[in-house]
Formats: sequence, structure tokens, C-alpha cells
Amino acid sequence: MPHFLVTDGFVSEKIKEEISSMLNLKPSTDYFIVRIGNITAYNLQFTIKSSMSRGNEEVLMLSFVTDEFPSKRAEEYFLKESGPIIAYFQREPYSELVFHIQGDFSDDEYTILERIYEESLQRLQVMLSGYT
Repeated sequence: MPHFLVTDGFVSEKIKEEISSMLNLKPSTDYFIVRIGNITAYNLQFTIKSSMSRGNEEVLMLSFVTDEFPSKRAEEYFLKESGPIIAYFQREPYSELVFHIQGDFSDDEYTILERIYEESLQRLQVMLSGYT
């Protein structure tokens, strides 16, 4: 089930509906660009191992969203910078916990969840701050 969050006032209800439709999209490749209104999203789907999912695998999508018109510069930046972030999620044994934070966790699991969440957030912030 896809989930997404858009800050109130960031986009209109019509664009929120378009984003929701895009999330249900089944692209023929793992990488695709979507332009909705004045927002461009560079998207890369990937999988991680997950004991919490049917088939022990989850499909995730990393998106780089900007209000710029699509450009080769932004695309190359996203593809270069997304690799290490995706590799982190794929090699981290319990990374699926971050995508199920609504669950009940033991104290040990919560400690792992918090560490992975903080590391993930830091990696994403570094990626965003490096794009100028």
C-alpha cells in the first residue's frame, strides 16, 4: 500500500490526486521522471529484504522532488547520489523497520529502528544539501 505525505499548502488538492495516481503507476523500468504542475520528481524503485512483507521483499521508491524543469544535471545528480542511500537500505539487516514505524516493537527493535531512521534521515539531508 503506497503512502505519501505532502505538507499542507505545498500543492493543490488536484496535484495531490495526481501524485496519488502516480504512486499507483507500474512503470516498465525502475527509473522514471514525472512532471506534475511545476513539480518534477525523479524516481527510482528498488527492493529490500523484509520479514514484514509477503514474499520477504518490499518495493520502495526514492524520489528527488524539485520545482525546476527536468534537467540532465538534476537527473545525473539524483542517480549518482541515490546509489549509496539505496545500498544502505539494502545492506542494513533491519531497514524494513523504518517503513513500518506504526508497529509494536520491543525495546531492542526500537533502538535499532531509531538508529536506522536517524542514519537514513542524515543521508537524505546530505543528498538534499549537496544539490545547488
